[in-house]
Amino acid sequence: MTLGHSKPFFLMSYNNPYQSYGQPPSYGSPGQYGPPPVDATKINAPAIGLISVGAINLLHSLFTLFMNLSGANAAAPPPPNLQNNPQAMEIYNAMMPYQATINITVGALALICSALIIGGGVMMLQRKMYPLCVTASVLAAIPCLSFLACCAIGEGIGIWALVILMSTDVKRAFQ
Repeated sequence: MTLGHSKPFFLMSYNNPYQSYGQPPSYGSPGQYGPPPVDATKINAPAIGLISVGAINLLHSLFTLFMNLSGANAAAPPPPNLQNNPQAMEIYNAMMPYQATINITVGALALICSALIIGGGVMMLQRKMYPLCVTASVLAAIPCLSFLACCAIGEGIGIWALVILMSTDVKRAFQ
């Protein structure tokens, strides 16, 4: 029985869609139909920005801590805009005993945040520790903890890195 062919139909060759060629990919490895790889510049540019912001903040924090611990800021006169306002001078004089403690505490906190921002930028370059990268992006954008955020540079880079980190293809690159 040949059905119009020279070979019988049960001897005809055809492609079997269910045929297996070797071992399937192991769990977690990108398969044949996996997502395309993320463009490296999409992640690297904000990561380098975070490292730069963190390094400048680190230098500024160290300088501020040195100035406060050495007592250089203790002899500074009150700001000119307070000198003509008696109520503001009263508050300023009441806060004078606590000024060094507050400045040193805020400087130490900024130093820790700077180290976290640098670490988050480095981990973003390596596509590791996604939560640290998101935390570093947020810290870079907080003005009281980041010197460059007061200039809108840290805020811009922090928000840029956060937007990049929230995209789905970048999230997959961290897994």
